[in-house]
Amino acid sequence: MDPFEVFYLPGIFTLQRAKFLEEDREMEAAHSVAATAGDTEADSNVEEHYICFVCVNGQLYEFDGMKSQPISHGPSSPGTLLQVCILA
Repeated sequence: MDPFEVFYLPGIFTLQRAKFLEEDREMEAAHSVAATAGDTEADSNVEEHYICFVCVNGQLYEFDGMKSQPISHGPSSPGTLLQVCILA
């Protein structure tokens, strides 16, 4: 089973998903590679900001910490989430 398929199994809840990510060594290794692979120098003046894309009831929403409310980007599904996010 693809590790990310666990996110879409019926009955899997947020805390179970978080625990999965927390304990997945392959994800940790991939994150470490991605986090250290860039050429950009770290800036000591960091302002925390996040953007998250989620699929809810067949719609893609963007949650941006700098905006007052979610932004709907139209139809999506768990199977098309990544492709739709790239276009958003």
